[in-house]
Amino acid sequence: MIKAIRFVYPNWTRHKARMALIVTLGVLAAAAQVVMPLVMRHLIDGLKEGFTYEAIMVDAGIILAAGIALAVINFFAIRNRAWMNMRLEWEIRQSVFEHVARLDRGFFHRYPTGDIVTRLVDDVQEKLSWFACSGVFRAIQSTVTFAASLAAMVWLRPGLVVWAVAPLPLLLLFHVKVRRIISDRFAEVQKAISAIFAFLEACFSGVRVVKANRKEASQEDMFREKALAQRDAEVSAARAHAAFGAFFHNGGVLGMILVFLFGGLQVMEGRITVGDLVAFQFFSTMLVWPVFDMGNFVVAGRRAAVCVGRLQEMLDARTTVMDPAVPAPDPPGPAALEFSGAGYRPGADVPALLKDISFAARAGQRVAVVGRLGSGKSLLMALIPRLVDVTAGALLVGETDIRELGVAGWRSSIGYAPQEPVIFSTTLRENVTLGREGVGDPEIARACEAAQLAGEIESLPKGLDTVVGPRGLTLSGGQKARVALARAVVTRPRILLLDDCTSAMDADTEDRLWEALKAFLPGSLQVVITHRPKTIASSDLILVVDNGAVVERGTHAELMRSGGLYKEIYQRVRLASELEEGT
Repeated sequence: MIKAIRFVYPNWTRHKARMALIVTLGVLAAAAQVVMPLVMRHLIDGLKEGFTYEAIMVDAGIILAAGIALAVINFFAIRNRAWMNMRLEWEIRQSVFEHVARLDRGFFHRYPTGDIVTRLVDDVQEKLSWFACSGVFRAIQSTVTFAASLAAMVWLRPGLVVWAVAPLPLLLLFHVKVRRIISDRFAEVQKAISAIFAFLEACFSGVRVVKANRKEASQEDMFREKALAQRDAEVSAARAHAAFGAFFHNGGVLGMILVFLFGGLQVMEGRITVGDLVAFQFFSTMLVWPVFDMGNFVVAGRRAAVCVGRLQEMLDARTTVMDPAVPAPDPPGPAALEFSGAGYRPGADVPALLKDISFAARAGQRVAVVGRLGSGKSLLMALIPRLVDVTAGALLVGETDIRELGVAGWRSSIGYAPQEPVIFSTTLRENVTLGREGVGDPEIARACEAAQLAGEIESLPKGLDTVVGPRGLTLSGGQKARVALARAVVTRPRILLLDDCTSAMDADTEDRLWEALKAFLPGSLQVVITHRPKTIASSDLILVVDNGAVVERGTHAELMRSGGLYKEIYQRVRLASELEEGT
């Protein structure tokens, strides 16, 4: 619990005025609650003593005013607590997201996407934000209410206090113990809901595969099983919650019975008045809900501490790709790259994945990277935009080591299209611009034309404003690849990285693409991973990567004459291409 409070304390300090207001409203609510039983005591005893009509109306007016004041105070207290809940939830989630978004890809290899999403969404919303505001400040209000009620009871009749509070420790212990069981059952509900969401996302994203293989019936059966699992979990949680509520709320009746029993005897003996007994009874019932809130606070504190540990684990993660203390200015003009003995080792206890890579690539060249599956081609390309940093040797742009450049500035000069294009569930325009400012319709149109996408945009119902659906569901594989290409070239980068992103295109479209890119990005350096023989053969420089090292380099003619690994790879990809065209 203390761990969770320390975690959210910096967020509290940014909202001191509102937090003070919430505490003040809680104290005022407690005061309004305490006033009413005391006035009621005065009214009941006054009736026996022959109160006048005017006196009765005064006491009734005070009770009414206190009731209205309590309603108004609770309204503003709940409103402000709800606002702070949402605000703290947003601030915590935003700060963790901003940190995670800047981590290198090694972090995302260690943490599955679903786990990260669960920590950012469910942990923050369900476990931490309520505790951070409503839990803490309801506990404060409940403590004040409990203390004020207890003090009033001691002032009224100390001898009855022990009977009023006797059941409360048992109720608190029961609450804390049983709440764990209820929390576990609701956790099972969350898991069942997450399983349904994951299934629906996979099913609808792959709806074409489902229909092509006539698997609708099996998908229906799987969904039925997951829906039944959620139903059973919901029913189990509801039963536990209902049993808990019935016992807890009726457990408070025990204190009421004891007060009536022993207080009633004292009334009969004339030691206390009826007004004292009624007021005392009201105060004893006012002790139950504070115990409930404090029990919730203890349980929520434990859950929040677990959540904080999970969030802190992500916040403690550090990226290996960092800006230098004083970034060097980006070299102007066309970019030329030089790998000088570059290597990459993820950790001291892990073998080097890339080693002693040396070659130079001039501005305006197309460099093709080829090799067997798993040879390190994509990792080599990842060094250029500093998705990972070299751990040996250097990678130079001009005469500057790219590790001396600011990450954001350096990446802004690079366009990148991955092997599996990432398409977002938004419009085509937003998929191309990706939120970059200063990219207008003329630039988008020219980029789409260079990416061989312009003709298809005209056939879409709303052109660039067409929503492409989840993961680009309405687009074909080739269209997705061209959208990713348009995104990569729309800012006219000095370096263009293409990781086998043309594999879904037909040969004619790819030929037109290279001609268009040559005209659209004159002087740009293009680094390409491809299995298209024509693209490989027409490249200015070919790198053959095997087991993390560049084993051959040169032009197509030079490498074919050498008769090494390149010749074997090229003949294989050419045969595969011919067979594909033949079918």
